[in-house]
Amino acid sequence: MVGKFFGSLACVALILFAAAAHAYHHPGDAAPPPSPSKQVNPIWNIMGIALLSVFTYIIWKAFFYQKKLSK
Repeated sequence: MVGKFFGSLACVALILFAAAAHAYHHPGDAAPPPSPSKQVNPIWNIMGIALLSVFTYIIWKAFFYQKKLSK
């Protein structure tokens, strides 16, 4: 049980790290290339984080539901 918990936790952490690393290396992917006088709109970053949080929440709920069924 503990192994499954830490395994899923490590998986979520890896996904979050990969997304953060991708956003760091490719800041222009989420939005059109900014002109020199204009910054990237931060709403794209917020939307990306929110979407990732929703997916993480769904996976987490599915994991706990599966655990409840196996009892």
